[in-house]
Amino acid sequence: MKKLLILVKKKPIRVCRNLNISYLDETSELKARYKALDERTSLEMAKKKIQDSIKYVSKEGCGKVHVGGYMRDKIVEYFNCVPENLGNQERIKFVTKKIKEISPYRDVLAFRFAVSMDADGERMIRKKGLDPEKILGDRLKKVMTKFQNRFHPGDRISYVYGLHHDTDNLHLHVILLGRTEKGRHVSFSSPIRGRKRRYHQEDQLGFCKDELARLEKNLLDRLSGDNTDMFNVRFHSIRNKENMVPSISGGLENQHLLAYQKLRIKYDNLIFLQDELTSRRSVNMNPLLFRLQVPRILRDMNTLLIKTNLQRRRRRIRKFFELKREYLRELKEFRICEEVRRLPPSIKYNQANLLEYFRSSGKYKGKDESLFLKLAKGVVENAQTAAWRRKNIRNRGLGRIYGV
Repeated sequence: MKKLLILVKKKPIRVCRNLNISYLDETSELKARYKALDERTSLEMAKKKIQDSIKYVSKEGCGKVHVGGYMRDKIVEYFNCVPENLGNQERIKFVTKKIKEISPYRDVLAFRFAVSMDADGERMIRKKGLDPEKILGDRLKKVMTKFQNRFHPGDRISYVYGLHHDTDNLHLHVILLGRTEKGRHVSFSSPIRGRKRRYHQEDQLGFCKDELARLEKNLLDRLSGDNTDMFNVRFHSIRNKENMVPSISGGLENQHLLAYQKLRIKYDNLIFLQDELTSRRSVNMNPLLFRLQVPRILRDMNTLLIKTNLQRRRRRIRKFFELKREYLRELKEFRICEEVRRLPPSIKYNQANLLEYFRSSGKYKGKDESLFLKLAKGVVENAQTAAWRRKNIRNRGLGRIYGV
């Protein structure tokens, strides 16, 4: 395997009378015509080859045209729904209309390129129990995001792509629109080597290839050996001193004690979830099931089991981070209450002194001022209520009974 991911630039889309981008849909009529012309076969034979090339595990998402960038927001604004809820023809028709409305630069409306994956790399990824279609799409989105941040900071680009299986290598056909959201020109070229110019020319194509090579290296590092668990979320440990439940002093009110017990329970649950998620490894596909003599239904069942395990794992990861956010928020409130409770009465019962202490301590940021005052007020009210109860019990002569 020489290279896993390859980017190839194609001819740009120029001003024309009949613009048609339906070839992005690998099941379209236009795509079949192009294939029939390239291979010099009949249209029916080309359609049959395209259908046979699509793997069974990929048939659910085959032929879909994906929209990214600011064009996605325009579709949501126009149709009042996300592009995934629209049909391919509606998406293609809308994007074609928007491309025709773009003001051309040197007769260029948009740029075309392809990103392909090596066949050996695709087989290796499938053996690891991963989805090469999703990985290829994610790598394209990362490259486009880096391209936008590098050459068009503060602005947004737009692109359309479709996944194709009609060759030996899985590949994406991409159309990059020639204008940004603010109407600036988008270039996708590389300077000629050895040629002197009066002005500096950016190498957009070289930048995308370098970024794709960097992503390819990271992907190969993760795929090497049995390190497939590196694709999982890297959990930040909550066992450090900063995030642990603090120790408490005696003489606690009931409400403060209950908050402490709830924190302890959530912390123990977080530790249990983290240990479970980090110790469990990703389930690898059985490579024996991918040999030709094994029936396809066994391979499909193996794939479905892998997808089910991954979906269950994603749900547990989502639960872990939701519980972690809730725990850190309550831990912050508990620390504020604990600090206010230990302050002397001259500061604790005077709001002006309390606010001055808050600002001079420097422990909390300015956005925590309202939360600090709110929690401090609750602590003071609980302390005053407890003091009033003790005083009332003493006045009634019940101190011996209640131990006050």
